[in-house]
Amino acid sequence: MKFFVVFFIAIMPFGINAFSQCTPDITFVPNFTNYGLSPDTLPDGEIYQDYNQDLTFFLPLDTIVDLGGVLGETTIVFEDYHITSISLPLGLDWQCNNQETDCHYTPTNSQYGCVTIYGQPMEQGYFDVDVTVIATHELSDLVGTETIAFSLPLYIAPSSSQNIGFTMNNFSGCAPLIVDFINNQPGLQSYNWDFGNGMTSNLENPISHTFNDPGVYIINYESNSETYYMLESVEIVNASGWGNESIFEEDIFTSPDAYFLMYDQNGNLIFESSHFEDQDFPVSWNMDNFDLSNQIYTIVAMEEDGVSTGDDNLGSISFNGFSSSANYTSGDLSINIVINQIVPEPIIASDTVYVFETPQNPIIEYDDQIQVITFIGDSLDMSYHWFFNGEEVINENNTYMYPIQSGDYSLMVNQNGCLAYSDEIFAMVCMEDFLVEINQSGNQLSCSNEMSFDVQWYLDGEPIFGANSNEFIAVDPGAYSIELTDEFGCVYKSDELSYSTADLYNYQNFSLNVFPNPGKSLVNLTIDNPDRSKVYFTLSDLQGRDVIQSVFDTESFQFDVSNFNSGIYMITVRVKNSSQSLRLLVD
Repeated sequence: MKFFVVFFIAIMPFGINAFSQCTPDITFVPNFTNYGLSPDTLPDGEIYQDYNQDLTFFLPLDTIVDLGGVLGETTIVFEDYHITSISLPLGLDWQCNNQETDCHYTPTNSQYGCVTIYGQPMEQGYFDVDVTVIATHELSDLVGTETIAFSLPLYIAPSSSQNIGFTMNNFSGCAPLIVDFINNQPGLQSYNWDFGNGMTSNLENPISHTFNDPGVYIINYESNSETYYMLESVEIVNASGWGNESIFEEDIFTSPDAYFLMYDQNGNLIFESSHFEDQDFPVSWNMDNFDLSNQIYTIVAMEEDGVSTGDDNLGSISFNGFSSSANYTSGDLSINIVINQIVPEPIIASDTVYVFETPQNPIIEYDDQIQVITFIGDSLDMSYHWFFNGEEVINENNTYMYPIQSGDYSLMVNQNGCLAYSDEIFAMVCMEDFLVEINQSGNQLSCSNEMSFDVQWYLDGEPIFGANSNEFIAVDPGAYSIELTDEFGCVYKSDELSYSTADLYNYQNFSLNVFPNPGKSLVNLTIDNPDRSKVYFTLSDLQGRDVIQSVFDTESFQFDVSNFNSGIYMITVRVKNSSQSLRLLVD
């Protein structure tokens, strides 16, 4: 039988940091293109930090079932949904809003429910959050329940801390702790890192640093920018070589018209000053903090003449852009250069790395007399998490645990987020109140065996050779019993059942009747069954395909053929070791 089931989940906005019971988001509308998941992943978390996230889910009222054969597909109604498990990283837990009903939901009452995921994750990395839901429908008694499972990705990031100078990833954890440092001020002149454990670095981006010993480490950081050099003013104090060469020069009888040209070290003209008119030296210009670079500059002093002659070159001086204010002379030429040196304030930052000691692996022991597993050692400042066959046991957080099933148990201890695990220890737990019952139907004896025990039947206290199945046909009179043994060696015995052949009904020639025949809708079957034995009923078509199968222990049985195609069908009835068949005509 094939089921077509869609289970819808939606993620509500990120919740508050403290845990609180969720409220379903009844405005959510499932999206069929992504199976109702919105979004496809859970919000990221951070290790050791509070996490709280609500998940709203939408419950379908029905689904389609393929019954096979002539019956084809039909629609069945869901009666109950039960959220049985949600796998989460260590440190996270979940709670549904129907906690009082053990997370059972009746969709006919409300199609909305929610779950809260909360806690402080103690593991980092990528995880699949696996959700398992058991759905019960109107045919579950016949074909069983439906298991619905899906996964949601979840990323738990390492711890991080950020300031103006740098960012630390994984700044808190267990020794040895590897911390990544990211420089937030790239491209500066110098850097100085002090990691608080005697190690330093002057790299712009230091490699990951390992802290081997537990402790609290103060990280000190300093970065410095280059000094900026700005040309504040240029003053020509004195110069000669102007107004003496020709009577045609404009300034032969007046004061000079001074200006200057500034060239970079490649000979490119980068600045021409304003021109003074008829002003004796000294003359100066405010440069408005002209930005200098690390190269040689040349200043050429000039004097402006009339249009009939060229300007006079009064000489030149050169200076380094990364230099202090100074007076430069060349012959009679004297020029004062005023340079501002701007030294930026260093960027200073600090932060703290916390390195904790990893606890020793815990030691546990099992007392099989009182059936308790106990942690041996100092129990201070630690939390405890018990595991059964590798899976965490929810709400078992003490230094001891009473096992409820046979299997392998282990203990994880958590101290400041540092984890240590014990070796596994086997505990055999036999169920004291486990009841083994024998069911009798005529000479057929049986025992329910849902846990797949090994079986041994007994007659008058002696084992019956080869009688190792759940059902046994009694031949000899006497006291019958059954012994069940689980995979761990626990033995469970039934009470003895007395059996006598005197009251055994002979089913060799039982009476079987079917009416009406031909049938159109409801057909009745009667059979002699005074012992209330199990009657196995099968209706098949002429191609040998079973269209109805049923088991009953009464003397009458009714079935519906109204949806069947017209034709001949074969009825087969088996009781114990006897069987009969007859034909049924369907109009």
